[in-house]
Amino acid sequence: MLYYGNGVKKDYAKATEWYQKAAIQGNIKAQKKLGDCYYSGRGIVQNYEKAAKWYQKVAEQGYADAQTKIGNCYYSGKGVKQDYEKAAKWYQKAGIQGSIKAQDRLGDCYYWGRGVKQDYEEAVKWYQKAGAYNKLGKCCYKLGDCYYSGRGIEQNYERAAKWYQKAAYCGYADAHSKFCKFCCELGDCYYYGSNIVEKDESKAIMWYQKAAERGYAEAQNKLGDCYYQGNGVEQNYMEAVKWYKKAAEQGYAPSKTHLGDCYYWGKGIEKNETKAMKWYKKAANQGYACAQSILGDCYYWGNGVKRNYEKAAKWYQKAADQGDKYAQERLQRIEKPSE
Repeated sequence: MLYYGNGVKKDYAKATEWYQKAAIQGNIKAQKKLGDCYYSGRGIVQNYEKAAKWYQKVAEQGYADAQTKIGNCYYSGKGVKQDYEKAAKWYQKAGIQGSIKAQDRLGDCYYWGRGVKQDYEEAVKWYQKAGAYNKLGKCCYKLGDCYYSGRGIEQNYERAAKWYQKAAYCGYADAHSKFCKFCCELGDCYYYGSNIVEKDESKAIMWYQKAAERGYAEAQNKLGDCYYQGNGVEQNYMEAVKWYKKAAEQGYAPSKTHLGDCYYWGKGIEKNETKAMKWYKKAANQGYACAQSILGDCYYWGNGVKRNYEKAAKWYQKAADQGDKYAQERLQRIEKPSE
């Protein structure tokens, strides 16, 4: 009660005193908690060696949580000499008892060949045992990586996406961006066709949508393209504008350019050349060559702005410097057009 503050004021020091008394009398739970106190430095001076001593004592009595923690000590070299073989041994004992943390760490041992012979299939087996509970985000993430790379299991992008998504739901920090990026890449595979999956634009839309709805700008832009062009969905300029806006508002330059196009041509939104120029300039100022080239055209022909050959040349030059072939050609031919 003192350790957690249940019904009394939290007091780690007093809690540790009681744990010590009970531990000396052989209380296994108190011995394990005393190890925790020494390991964390709560209520007592931090001492990894004493923590490891108590974890070892409890682990030898078959307590899975202590087996995992003494495994951690051997894996990291805290309180004991680093020894991957001993770490793997204790993880194995705890993993067999169902400790998901130990199963995850044993998977790491097999994946990296630490303390055991490297074996990706065995790593996946233990990751799957731990991942089945959907509690360890990092483990779910690693399973996603295995399905993505085909290490230890047959390569399967859709299952990789499933595990990345589970990792994101578990709150694993790296998983959200990885899941979104992967959904976008998987969408590309279906959109264009690949050696992994056959071309299927409707499935591409599904994967773009998953990432787009989670705020991933690149996927929002691609979903906008699909609606604009009518690829995989019924053509819908208003829906295209909606997704371009979402990505543009996050600073995604290609979407700013596309939104400029929508305003310029009046597709899905009321035609407005002034607003088109605003979005082209935003993208061009980010260094997006396509927008710079379009701006060059606008100034050259006087579309949406007053004709200005110097400004046209300036924007063509910026795009040309990035390898834009159209801008390079325009620079060579730039001259006042015949009236």
